[in-house]
Order: sequence, then C-alpha cells, then structure tokens
Amino acid sequence: MSIADRLILLKEPNSNVAESYRSLRAALSRSLAKGKRKFLVVSSWGGEGKSMVSANLAVAFSQLLMDVVLVDGDLRRPTLSRVFEREDEIGLMNLLEDGGDPAKCVYETPVERLFILPAGKSDKNPGDLLGKGSLKKVLDSVAGEEVCLVLDTSPLSACSDALLMGQATDGAVLVVSPEKWQGEAEIHFAQDLEDHGIECLGVVLNNADPREKAPGASYGYGYGYGYGYGYGQGYGNESSAPPKPKNKLL
Repeated sequence: MSIADRLILLKEPNSNVAESYRSLRAALSRSLAKGKRKFLVVSSWGGEGKSMVSANLAVAFSQLLMDVVLVDGDLRRPTLSRVFEREDEIGLMNLLEDGGDPAKCVYETPVERLFILPAGKSDKNPGDLLGKGSLKKVLDSVAGEEVCLVLDTSPLSACSDALLMGQATDGAVLVVSPEKWQGEAEIHFAQDLEDHGIECLGVVLNNADPREKAPGASYGYGYGYGYGYGYGQGYGNESSAPPKPKNKLL
C-alpha cells in the first residue's frame, strides 16, 4: 500500500473526513498564530488511530505551504517510520543517545513540504533516553523559526513516554476512539497531561459513527474514518484495568 493510499487527505481530498482534518488544522492554527508550532498527538490506549491522525494532520499543515516535520516519537512501536519507509534510518533515538545534527536525521517524503524524523534505533530504554532532558533542544533545533512539528507518541496507558515528550511541546491533541472509551480512565489521562504542564489543545473523535457517542463523552471533532493499529507487544507489562482517577475534571 502506497503512502498516498494511507493518507485520506491525499486519497480522498474532497471527502468529509478530509474536511474534518482541515477543520482541526484551522483550530490549531490559532496556536500557530501565538508561536506554538510543536504539537503532540496522543491517545489513552493503543489502537485508537493516533499515528494516522498525526500523519494526516501533518499533511494538512503542509498544504498551507509551510514546512512540516512529522516526528515518529512512538519509540516502542514506530508505525510512521514504517509507513514512510524510514524504519532503518537514524532518527530521534540516535539524537537523544548520541547527540549530533538533527538536520541529518530529517528526511523528505513523497508529500511536498512534509518531512519525517523517524524513531531511529537504540538498545537503550526509550524512557531513559527521554529522561535525559535533551528532547526539547532537539525539537527546537528541528523546528527553527518557521517549521511546524507534529509528534506521534506512545499511548498514555502504555508508559511515561508521552508525558515526557509533551513537556517539550506546545500542547497536545488527544485522540479518542469510542471502541476504546472507558470514561474515568480518559479523565485520569487528561488530568495527567494537565498535571505535567501539558496543555490539551483539543480532542479528536476517531473511527466513529457520527450518529453515536460514547456514554458521558463530549468531543470537539468527529471523524468517521479510522486506521488504527494494534499494541499487542512492545510496551512492557501494562495492565488492562484502567487506573483510578486522581482528580475530577470540571
């Protein structure tokens, strides 16, 4: 399957789903106007489609004739590196471990003005690499003064990677799938973002029937199209039971 076949904005640019991505882009453009250009895309659980949301959002920004770097920050299951056929290239983990010039790890894609910083390779634990505190410097170097960054990352339920990454960005977009919705757990994860100083810029309802809504849920954006992928392995010993919320969100 080609890259264009995986990206709805390229495959079906006149579809309702493509227009929904443009609406999301428009909402986030308010943050761009304030100088916020580093966006984390995250989900509570695996399989909610955040990686393809990240990719399509990055394409949407590139269609504004601005340079965009899609960062594969899902260091444990680097889906985007595979999609863009850069899984064997040096990338983010190499920069976090050894330093170096980030520009040498940013690669062109078939999409005009869209580039990718792949996950890269390392024998070290991703959490340890992120804990070194060098991520912000790397991202700032890649972004420069004008480049927009869209970062995919691991699910919040899997490990602490997303929280560590989020602190180096300007805010997060939370992807939610009704099939995965548990209610209190999502409230807990949203609170976690806030507790770590990560602004939640919006919520994307992915892979949903627009006529239906998860009980007790309220979302800003609806998408009737989803890709998703499984997280059977790769995140250590994660519990299937949702954590108890520490605080309630108003």
